[in-house]
Amino acid sequence: MCIRDRHQSPEESIAMILSIKSQINASICRICDVIKIPRSSIYFPATPSISQPADQTMSSSIERFFRQRRLRYGYRRIIKELADEGITCAAARARSLMLQRGLVALQPKNYVPKTGNGRADRPSPYLFLDRPLPVPPNRFRLEISLSFDRRKDDSIWLS
Repeated sequence: MCIRDRHQSPEESIAMILSIKSQINASICRICDVIKIPRSSIYFPATPSISQPADQTMSSSIERFFRQRRLRYGYRRIIKELADEGITCAAARARSLMLQRGLVALQPKNYVPKTGNGRADRPSPYLFLDRPLPVPPNRFRLEISLSFDRRKDDSIWLS
């Protein structure tokens, strides 16, 4: 079984199909159906568009900036860096070129507060609202509970 590489050049695809045709004596139409490529690509091979060589140079400079900034810059910062170098690049083009090369900027972690209920937009409730005010340090309150029992011999037992 022959698997077609999606990044093959048109000449390599044509050579592969013709070698398959000579080996198994099948029609070009059937071979193209099996490997799922259009038949017209055999007769009218694709030529590189004008933007493809430019995309190669652009994506290499994008990757250079991306690696220099230790994977921290996204497409917005990178197009600013390219503009500083005198290279014009649209945001959508930079974004798509970064996606093609698998360049994804590292995102900072969200801040998670370690105290409270975990929500920084709302303060914690005041838990001592229904309690009485504290006693000043130079005063204290002594609470004693006494109980006594009268014994048979008319003596009192305090506890």
